[in-house]
Amino acid sequence: MRVSGEHALVSAVDYPSDELVYFALRRNRVTGTWGLKQTLEVEGAQMGEDWMAIEGRTAAVAVLRNGSFGVAVLGFEDATSRWNELHHVPLDGQLVRVALAGETLVVSTDSNRERIHLMRIRGEKPPLLELTLRDPDPSGFGFAARFTLVPDYLISHYWSRFDVIERNEAGVWAETASVPYLQDLGWTFWPRVAADGRRIFLQGRDGIGGAEGYGSFRWAQGLAGLEMAFDGGVFDSDVPSPFRNLVFAFAQGTALLDLEGPGCGGPDPERRAIAILDVGAGDSWTIGGQFCGLAGFTSTARVSSFDYDGRTVAAVAYGAVGQPLNTVQFATLVGADLDRDRNCALDAEQIARAPELDRNVNGTLDAFEQRGQTECAPIVPGSSGAPGELRMIGSEFAGSRDLVAVASELPPFALCFLAVAKSPGAGAPAGALGLCIGSGAGASAVGRYAPATADANGIATVEVLPTEVPLHGGVVEAFSGETWGWQMVYRDAISLRLTNAVRLLLE
Repeated sequence: MRVSGEHALVSAVDYPSDELVYFALRRNRVTGTWGLKQTLEVEGAQMGEDWMAIEGRTAAVAVLRNGSFGVAVLGFEDATSRWNELHHVPLDGQLVRVALAGETLVVSTDSNRERIHLMRIRGEKPPLLELTLRDPDPSGFGFAARFTLVPDYLISHYWSRFDVIERNEAGVWAETASVPYLQDLGWTFWPRVAADGRRIFLQGRDGIGGAEGYGSFRWAQGLAGLEMAFDGGVFDSDVPSPFRNLVFAFAQGTALLDLEGPGCGGPDPERRAIAILDVGAGDSWTIGGQFCGLAGFTSTARVSSFDYDGRTVAAVAYGAVGQPLNTVQFATLVGADLDRDRNCALDAEQIARAPELDRNVNGTLDAFEQRGQTECAPIVPGSSGAPGELRMIGSEFAGSRDLVAVASELPPFALCFLAVAKSPGAGAPAGALGLCIGSGAGASAVGRYAPATADANGIATVEVLPTEVPLHGGVVEAFSGETWGWQMVYRDAISLRLTNAVRLLLE
């Protein structure tokens, strides 16, 4: 079962011919309902969860022809509203996995040494092989299976690092980073990995207590290269009846997991359903519910296969016991990264109507990316009627491009400047202005950014680049593992006032 946008493909075995067929379904753009549009027979088609992929109007499926594995590339034609085979790509060795993202087709194989082949889809022209990766360790643990693909990036997962292959501006694939993740996270992750947008999702085990569960990393291409931060995880004990078969779907900050057994609301130990995990405020994981008798899924259904593209959950479900007929069911579930405040309005639409909701212009609501620890909050209100408030919004990566300081509750059009200092220790008022930054062993002298002016609503925004910190002695670079502090100084009537300070540990 695979779904992408308004298209879905389901593989099934036809009886009594015992041949594999694909059912092509499409969502009606007007009514939003799904319907069967075509039964597609592909020569030599092979069944497997990892052997089919769909991306918009392109699909790729595994085939076995003349005794050799290959991939059939399918395309959807608007003129005929039908899927047709465009190309056959023969392979050397056993097929392991097929993936699609944008115009990239990735096929992995296992012959003497496992390989990952990156190809470019070119419409009616045959796919162009652009790069072949070989397992650097012939005794490895599934090189051809432990990767994930997002547009212009292929991420391969080892036990303690991510290797990243990027398509650069010239259109050439090249390894750009090998990013280790710290063992003191307390987690060990299984090889299977999924990614979408700015997040990587994995299944693993907490190394301290031994509990199994799920976790994720946020990643970004910053000025200093590729950077990652661990979001944390959620344990199996928090998930109702998880089914441990390494099957999950992940898109836009929402993960769907296999469930089994009585925890799904019935006595049938083989009953299967879907659990929902969401990234919430502070990029922490929460249990978002489960598909088990909810809208779109019958109370007696048992899920056998499912997929999720960030908007649509598509699942193949069995009927009640004794009813062998399968059904394909659909439900709408907007990903957490698309609707962080869960108000049933896409964040992008809210930001388009009110740009001030995204002052660092990275497409995420600022309310859900506040970073750092607040210290020395003022008590006495200013002329605005409230104490000035400072928030650090964006990513806490050392090479971040989207970190901004946002001061609010300032007098309209007040002159201000943002003070900064390396601040390893907890803040305490000091100096002529009583700044709460620049304390602790290894603290730096205080610097300041260029003067700013609040707007009519008393809000001032200052761009903060950790690679360019203006200290008293000159511009320096802040590095991962360092703690820095910021505090806004503003003019209120004839005196200077301070907002709270914010200390932030850079990842």
